[in-house]
Amino acid sequence: KAVIPVPAGQQAHRKRRGSHDGQPPAFDREADKQHNTAERRINHLKQ
Repeated sequence: KAVIPVPAGQQAHRKRRGSHDGQPPAFDREADKQHNTAERRINHLKQ
């Protein structure tokens, strides 16, 4: 699941279109924190 913040214009467009395209208009800050932590740990192990 992608957790990159969505630009405001794109977010407004998705709200108008609805959820039929499968992408939520909201940005989940907690999911972003968890994703970032996991990604940083994996990258640290790769070094």
